[in-house]
Amino acid sequence: MWTLVLLGVLAQTPEPGRVLDLLESKARSVVTLHAEFQLDTLPQYRSVVIDFDSPRRRLSWILDPGPGKPVDHYVIDRYRRTTWRDGEKGTTTDFRPYWGGFDEGWNSILLSLVPDPKQTPDGSTPPWVFGLGINLEGKPSREGRGKLQFYGTFYKVPFRWLGLLREEEHLDIRTEGDRVIVQIPSRHKTIILDRETGVLQAIRTVDYDGTERGITCRSVVLNQPLEPLPTPPDCRELPVTRQELEEILESRRQLFMDLLGAVLHQWDRVVESHREGAVRQAYTQELSSLTATWWEARLHQIAAAGIQRRLDAGASWQTLKHQGEKDLEAFQTAVQEQSEVDRVLLKASLEDFAKSLETLFRQKAPAGSDPDAFRTLLRSSVPFDEIWNRQVQPSAKRTTDVYWEELDRARKI
Repeated sequence: MWTLVLLGVLAQTPEPGRVLDLLESKARSVVTLHAEFQLDTLPQYRSVVIDFDSPRRRLSWILDPGPGKPVDHYVIDRYRRTTWRDGEKGTTTDFRPYWGGFDEGWNSILLSLVPDPKQTPDGSTPPWVFGLGINLEGKPSREGRGKLQFYGTFYKVPFRWLGLLREEEHLDIRTEGDRVIVQIPSRHKTIILDRETGVLQAIRTVDYDGTERGITCRSVVLNQPLEPLPTPPDCRELPVTRQELEEILESRRQLFMDLLGAVLHQWDRVVESHREGAVRQAYTQELSSLTATWWEARLHQIAAAGIQRRLDAGASWQTLKHQGEKDLEAFQTAVQEQSEVDRVLLKASLEDFAKSLETLFRQKAPAGSDPDAFRTLLRSSVPFDEIWNRQVQPSAKRTTDVYWEELDRARKI
């Protein structure tokens, strides 16, 4: 089963971190990209055309299943995603409630502390920008899922695949002419990058049974004006799905750690300027936002599970619609009963998040930095229980909308 989310001269084997530093410094010059990729031995689609505009936060990808079949369109315009198939109506979803605070909140706070440009390896301050992600994973087992992903995200350069490589524990990297070849033996995966731009040239994977799959760049144009975004048909508004909410939560945590890691490289300068409090402010704001996002996801999960139980027991969707007020009361009761359990679980999860930040401090901060002082800084933020009461209690007003959203989605499945 598969999930779609949306090399001729003597080789050199340099140190991976230095290669990625160099690729990221070159990728920062990219503002727009038009590219065509061939998809080899992959289900459903044969090729994809991508238009990407980082400053305007626009991303379009057109997935072609082959001759005679209608293509699928995915468009991201800042915080709104729209999808449709040729000849059919589409859907649109607003992600501003979950990502809008990125600009106004902890992102801007942490960026104000990013290292002095003179202290970074290439002499430039890395801004966090709208980025393009492409990834392919082979099937690890007969029951396992392969994965093909095209997505928009935030990273310090426009190409998120460079960040994904930094997260790998074991990489084999070599350069051959104008290419950088990266092998990840543990996942039977090879990635080929353009040495001068960081552009993805290919991904090759091997499934558990030896099946080879791949993405190959057939053409690419950088930093040239793009065609206008394709015009969608009539679209129906959809709420963010439960899976998307959970993915947003994890993405936000990773992004916060990426940003904080850049700050910690120059932690001695932050301390000298007495600006440690800005980190506490950003951390408190992110805890508050994560709590609100997590609880929204739980409301959807609880509503969907209750509706599915009724359907599995033989009730028709029309029956649930007519008895909506009664079932809504049951849902609200379930939310009340579950909230205390969820509070304990989330508190433990955020405690793990704090510990991961303390580990990050020990890895990134200059020698001689005080980890105990950093731990005290984090622990001096607004207490979790206060955040929970502020973010979760008002969500009681949201339960009615969530229930009807999930009931409407159940009718369309």
